[in-house]
Order: sequence, then C-alpha cells, then structure tokens
Amino acid sequence: MKKTIEKELVSIGELAELCGEKSWNIDFWTKENLLPFERAENNYRFYNPEECLPIIEKLKSLRPERDKLKLSSEEVRQQLGIPVFRYRNVMGTKGVITNRERKINEVAFANQQIKEIYGHSNQ
Repeated sequence: MKKTIEKELVSIGELAELCGEKSWNIDFWTKENLLPFERAENNYRFYNPEECLPIIEKLKSLRPERDKLKLSSEEVRQQLGIPVFRYRNVMGTKGVITNRERKINEVAFANQQIKEIYGHSNQ
C-alpha cells in the first residue's frame, strides 16, 4: 500500500482483492477510463479504494445488463453517470499533461544549457 498526502493508495492487485474481481477486469476498466488512478514515478498505477470501490460495485451490478444488451464502455459510463477518468500523478496533476510537459521542460532546459554554453545568439 502506498501513502500519499492524506490518502492511501493500493496497487491493481490489492484493489482486485478488495473488490473480489480479477486484476484484468480492473485493468480493462482503467483502460476504458472508468476508474480513476494515480501514476507513480515508476509508472505503476495506484488506486484510491474510497473512489474506486463504489464505481466497481456499480460496474458489477450492471454486468448482466451490459452483457445482454452488448453495451459499450461509453454506454455503461453514461448509464451509471461515471465521468471520464484520466490518470493523475501522485502529486495530483493530470498525467496526460504531465508527460508532455516533462518533455517540453527537458527540451527547454537543454536549449537553455546550449545558450549558456554557446552564447545567446543563434546566428
């Protein structure tokens, strides 16, 4: 179990154990943006059980209807009123943006170093 500021996060396996599901179901729901999770520096996913367990119970309750009617993940999301989740890093920033920003910052830092070494002029 991983602790962050004011909350405890669990791994995918621990979450699967808590809710009685297989890890691959948690993985599928995560990839379909039905479950919120946080991304650690090592790129592992961690889940807040207080956020995820109620959603998982809703998903489990809809399973017979979903299978019978062949509902898509988007239809399930709409029927259950689940927002589209994107991952966050453990500091709470949207992970989708964080990766892009990190690369931009790396390029900006490299450009700054080049300017310091070779002078401010690019001519």
